[in-house]
Amino acid sequence: MPIPVKFVILVALTYFFNFQVITAQDKVFVLDTALYGYKLNAHTYFLKDSANALTFEQVSSPTFTPKMQQGIKGYQTNHKPKITYWYKVTITNQLRTQTQFVYEPCFVGRQEFRIYDTKGKLLKTQQTGKDIPYSQRAWYISPDVIPLSLAYQDTIMVVTRAYEDKREVYPIKDIWLGTPSAYYDAYITKMLWQIMFQGALLLMFLYNILFYWIVRDRAYLYYGLYILFSSLAFFHGNSPDLFITRDMPRLTGYVELSSVFITLFYAQFVRYFLNIPTIAPKLHQYFTYWVYGRLLVNVLLLLNYEQNPNILANNSLVAPMIMIELVIGFVFIAVARKKTPVLALYMIGGYLAIALPIAAALIAQSHTDNMEANAFVIQIGILVELILFSLGLGYRSKELERERFEALQENQRIIEEQNALLEQKVEERTQELNQQKEAIEEQNKNITDNINYARRIQESFLPKQSTIAKHLPEAFIFFQPKDIVSGDF
Repeated sequence: MPIPVKFVILVALTYFFNFQVITAQDKVFVLDTALYGYKLNAHTYFLKDSANALTFEQVSSPTFTPKMQQGIKGYQTNHKPKITYWYKVTITNQLRTQTQFVYEPCFVGRQEFRIYDTKGKLLKTQQTGKDIPYSQRAWYISPDVIPLSLAYQDTIMVVTRAYEDKREVYPIKDIWLGTPSAYYDAYITKMLWQIMFQGALLLMFLYNILFYWIVRDRAYLYYGLYILFSSLAFFHGNSPDLFITRDMPRLTGYVELSSVFITLFYAQFVRYFLNIPTIAPKLHQYFTYWVYGRLLVNVLLLLNYEQNPNILANNSLVAPMIMIELVIGFVFIAVARKKTPVLALYMIGGYLAIALPIAAALIAQSHTDNMEANAFVIQIGILVELILFSLGLGYRSKELERERFEALQENQRIIEEQNALLEQKVEERTQELNQQKEAIEEQNKNITDNINYARRIQESFLPKQSTIAKHLPEAFIFFQPKDIVSGDF
């Protein structure tokens, strides 16, 4: 049975009327060219709700659109805590080949999405954010992305409410709509780089801890800990959502707390790397007191995390302590510059290796808003910094080995000098003893000669045995001195 022409016209007019109702005030993003990804920045309406008073019903209304700003570029650079941000975009699909998409907003905190059809009917509600357990997320690949099913000639409106109760400031990035395969490719690329980056840090950590175990040099210990906690902090802030914290969002908070140890271990590394205990004992002692106080604060932060998960973000002491430790690092470098200029240059090179990429990323962000590229630049700077520090540690070990070798040579020289002096003294003493021996022997010879002379005198007083025997045949003479001469005679 053929469909009446009037019915077709009525359906078309109804669809057109409903489409116009929801899009009367909205600039619709039309998917008419097959691409892997689309930027929705210019088609997104934006509003900052400082009073946190608006509702989804108000924002989703077509009559509310004129109160919002079209486009997110040039409005601001960061989201602020305790303020609600609203985003609204209308999308219509004119592609026969694409029906599955993923929608990524510009906010990375906690968000709530509501998707409406052309009649204003609520189709779906979804929350995203790193605090959402893995099993409850809209899409397992990322905590900040929701999947969209948009059939040919369908139109939907996505309204997003973004809010962050912490003090963290999140930079705005592009609002992105793309195919799942495009997101997979980008995710895998990012995943591989992060695995290589984190793997390099892990290898450097294990190497330095092993080297500390062998040589017992504290510089290697604190350098290894500095690498470990830097890796954890960067993993929390920039790495993709790996398998470690999938269903344990609370664990990410403890990973975040690792950042409070970074500058502490960094300052400790600089202290022992530049031999501050030997070069400046007083400064070394004062900084030791600071370390004890700093560790106490960190322990309190860890103990109070369960009661107040935002303790790190809300604690006004953390940022000043980090800045103080960075300044202390500069003080150590200035103190050691004259004593160990080469090591000081390595430290300055490390500072520049991380400071310049951060500055370049901040400048680039104001022009491109490419957060991933900026993070990549910073990670390269971190690797360059760690390489410079590793080379500095190698140079330091070589210098220490050279100093030990020179000390051994000096000790050997001193021992040889002492042995030569002792041999000289022994020889002199031997000569002295020989001279004394010769003198004694000479004296003994003279005395013995005198005694023998006396013996001959005594013997001359006695008549010969033959003479006595001639006159007294039965007589005898008994003369037996103790040694040579006789006392009683």
